[in-house]
Amino acid sequence: MLNCHYFQSGQCRSCSLLSLSDQEVIQQKQQRLAELFPRAELLPFAECGQPAHSRIRAKLAISGSVLNPSIGFFDQARTLVPIDDCPLHHSLITSWIPSLRRFIEQAQLTPYDPETNRGELKFVVLTASPSHQKLMVQWVLRSKESVDRIRRAWKQVSNEQDSSVAVMSINIQPLHSSQIQGEVDLPVSENTALSVRYGDLEMSYESGAFIQTNYEIASRLYETAGQWLTEIAPTGVLDLYCGSGAFALTAARNGVKSFGIDSSETSTRCARNAATAAGLDAEFECLSLQKISPEYGTDLKNKWSFDTVVCNPPRRGLDRPGLELIRRLDVPHIVYSSCDPETLQRDCWRLQDRWEAVRIQGFDMFPFTPHMEALCLLRRNR
Repeated sequence: MLNCHYFQSGQCRSCSLLSLSDQEVIQQKQQRLAELFPRAELLPFAECGQPAHSRIRAKLAISGSVLNPSIGFFDQARTLVPIDDCPLHHSLITSWIPSLRRFIEQAQLTPYDPETNRGELKFVVLTASPSHQKLMVQWVLRSKESVDRIRRAWKQVSNEQDSSVAVMSINIQPLHSSQIQGEVDLPVSENTALSVRYGDLEMSYESGAFIQTNYEIASRLYETAGQWLTEIAPTGVLDLYCGSGAFALTAARNGVKSFGIDSSETSTRCARNAATAAGLDAEFECLSLQKISPEYGTDLKNKWSFDTVVCNPPRRGLDRPGLELIRRLDVPHIVYSSCDPETLQRDCWRLQDRWEAVRIQGFDMFPFTPHMEALCLLRRNR
């Protein structure tokens, strides 16, 4: 059980299942998987051993004033709930909150007011690397008005020998909307990537790259995927929606040549850098599946000899181009990682004429909520 005074006082209800025991929560999630995938082998649920401080990325909203900023999360009514020491946040994130306040004052970052559409600072995204004990800080601004002041303040922070911040950047989000990040990223620190190690896998993340929020569970997810791939013994792996390349790099560490595709240039650049640094046989391409030709899958398969597809799509699941590419490749095995078991079930149903879901395991990526990560193995049924 997590001790959270925000939940107990009724201020925050993000962890909607916090009133239940740990076992009750796990049983609910396992039962949900059993109902969705009655014919698949259901493996024991991967519980989060230490939920406290397990979340390594925090997207913090900012309101108030320069001298007295409020830091927290928006509720359903778009009202900011001040929470600056969430017990789920990694200790590096929580310990930097006082420095965050000082930085806001030093750089004169006026918090954004959505009611009047005034102010500059909308969000601060903090990412912790437990393996290297370093932070990445991304300021989300309405315009470039504060960029120079942030860079001047960073020069002072970076000279502090005990600074925990390794990477700092700025994201420009000019839209008056609930969208957190925009398309323009500006570097502040000389170093632009945060290193995070999962077992023997050394990953590299820039501020706009996808990263799993729960470090412990992400480590176990990649380890399990690696074990499944070892059992399958593929000659080549295609990683669709590869993000920063964790699954493809895991396969490559096991001696399997791998190729990853993602629509994010930032994420694929991170994946390429990690592969190069580790000397792994993995390549990555920034490509929208919406734009690929029917011949692309055939050429890709001939070049790389794929016999396994790994995919980790967004919560909405596989889009039509992704489904069509998988069908054209017609591989014996698919390893599907999903943060929404319902869309996973839907996609398994769409593929059931050729593939059957034979194994599934849940991972407690989001403790004390109904959400989870699920890893599913599909095998060609003909």
